Amino acid sequence: MPESGEQEGAVKQLEEATEIRQQVLQLQLTPLQRRILDVLRMEGRPLRLAEIAEKVHSTDASVRNALRKLEELGLVKRLYIRKYVYYELVQK
Repeated sequence: MPESGEQEGAVKQLEEATEIRQQVLQLQLTPLQRRILDVLRMEGRPLRLAEIAEKVHSTDASVRNALRKLEELGLVKRLYIRKYVYYELVQK
């Protein structure tokens, strides 16, 4: 049986996922945008565009457009690390 700290962590993750899903439904995001949010949430770390495209089985161009919209909505932000651009979920 998991310790109470592990249970609390699992409950918090579930609550965060539920909140994200509710926001997604309200925003009427595309299936690709939803998959991108799911990948970023599950990975729990910033990802480069090519990594996201591979994980959601889509082209770089499609993912770039979806990420642009997610940035406009304030759900995703860009990080510039060295010469690379990474994307991560906005912490609320």
